[in-house]
Amino acid sequence: MAKLLHFLSPYKKRVALMLLLLFGQTLGTLYIPTLTASIVNNGIVAGDLGYVWKTGGFMLLVALLTATVSTLGTYMSTYISTAMGCDIRKSLFRKVQKFSVNDFNQFGAASLITRSTSDVTQLQMAFSIIVEMLLPAPFMTVAGLILAFSKNASLSFALLGFMAVILLLTVLIGKGVIPIFEKMQTSLDTINRAVRESIIGVRVIRAFHRTKDDKIRMDKSFQDYAQIAIKANKIFAALLPLVMLIMNICTVCFVWFGGKQVTAGNMEIGDIMAIIEYSMLTLMYLVMGLTAFIFIPRAQTCANRISAVLTTTPEFAHSVVKSASGKNRKSPAHTKIEFKDVSFRYADAEEAVLHDIDFAVNKGETTAIIGSTGSGKSTIASLIMRFFDIENGSILVDGKDVRGYSQEELREKVGYVPQKAFLFSGTIADNLRHGKKNATAVSYTHLRA
Repeated sequence: MAKLLHFLSPYKKRVALMLLLLFGQTLGTLYIPTLTASIVNNGIVAGDLGYVWKTGGFMLLVALLTATVSTLGTYMSTYISTAMGCDIRKSLFRKVQKFSVNDFNQFGAASLITRSTSDVTQLQMAFSIIVEMLLPAPFMTVAGLILAFSKNASLSFALLGFMAVILLLTVLIGKGVIPIFEKMQTSLDTINRAVRESIIGVRVIRAFHRTKDDKIRMDKSFQDYAQIAIKANKIFAALLPLVMLIMNICTVCFVWFGGKQVTAGNMEIGDIMAIIEYSMLTLMYLVMGLTAFIFIPRAQTCANRISAVLTTTPEFAHSVVKSASGKNRKSPAHTKIEFKDVSFRYADAEEAVLHDIDFAVNKGETTAIIGSTGSGKSTIASLIMRFFDIENGSILVDGKDVRGYSQEELREKVGYVPQKAFLFSGTIADNLRHGKKNATAVSYTHLRA
C-alpha cells in the first residue's frame, strides 16, 4: 500500500488539517469523563447546584465543540479519500491506454474493471478506516489507561485484563477473516468476467439455445461470492455481541468492586463513573483499531493488484525504432504503407500467423487482402495500428517504422474501421467527434436523416 501513498501528495495540507482535527476530537472525548466525575464529586455530593450548572454548561460546550471537530474531520477524510480514489482511477485509465493487446490480455478486461472499481473503493474505505479508527486507537488507549490509573490503580489493572481478552479474541477472528477477504476480490473478478461474456455473447447464446446453461454459470459465480461474503459477515456478526458482553461484564465488575471501595472510603462515587467511561472508551477504540487491522490486509491485496497495473511497463516501450536522424521526419509527398519481410505470431502460439509478408499501398490505391477465416487478414490491419508488435521485418508508414511513432502520432495517421460496428453512448455527432474532434456540423448533417 506504501507504493500508492504518493497519491496523497497533492493533499498534504488537507491531511495535516485532518490530523489536527482528529487530535482535537480525541482530547475532547477524553475530557468529558473528567468533567462528569467533577460534577458528581464536587457538585452533586456536595450539594452545590451552582457548580453543577456551571460545569454542566461547560461540558455541553466541550461536547458541541468535539462534535463539530469530529464532523469536520470526517468531512476532510472523506474528501481526501474520494479525491485520492479519483486520481488512482485516472492513472489506471491512462496506463491501460498505453497497453498493447498482449499487455491487456495479461490482466483481462474483467480483472481491470474490478481493479478500477471495487479495488479502488476498498482503498478509499481503508483510508477512512485507518484515519477514523486506527490512528486514534493508540492515543485513546494509552491516555484512557493513564487517566483510569489516576483514579484507581486496582480497577485499572482489571481493565488491562479485559483489554487482553479483547485483543486475543480479535486476533483469532482476524486470522479467519483475512483469507476470506482475498477470496472475495478474486470472486468479484469471476463475476465481472461472467457478466461481460454473457452480455457480449448474448446473440450467440440465444442462437444456440444456451440461455439456461449461461444462467447456471452466472448463478454459480453469484452463489460462490455470496457464500464467501456470508461467511465473513457471520464472523463479524459474532464479534460485536462478544465485545459488548465483555464490556458489560467490565462495567458490572467496576460497579461491584468500586462500590465496595466507596463504602470503605477509598474512592469517590464520581471516580467510578469516570473509570467506567474511560474503560468504555479504551475498550471501544481498542476494538476499532484491531478491526481496522483486519481490513488492512484486504486493502493491501487491492493495492497490490492496482500497483501491478501501474508498474507494468507497456510492451511497446521495449521496442522503439528511431528514424535515421533520430528525429521525426516529415511525411513524403506520396503517402505509403509498406510491409517488408514481416513475420508475426501471437503470444504463446506455436506457429506464426504471418510469414515474410511484402507489399506496399500507395496513396489513392485500394488494396484488398483475401483469405479464409484465420488466415491473418485482420492481423495485418492490427499490425499497422500497432496493436501488436511484429516478430521480424518492418512496417513503414510514410517511410517511417510504426515503432518510431508515438501512439498518438500513429493513430492520427491511420484510420481503422473494424468488422464490428461500435457506437459510444451519445449522438452520432459525439461518435464522429470521438475520432475527429474538430468535425463541423456540415460533416455529419447528411447522417441525421
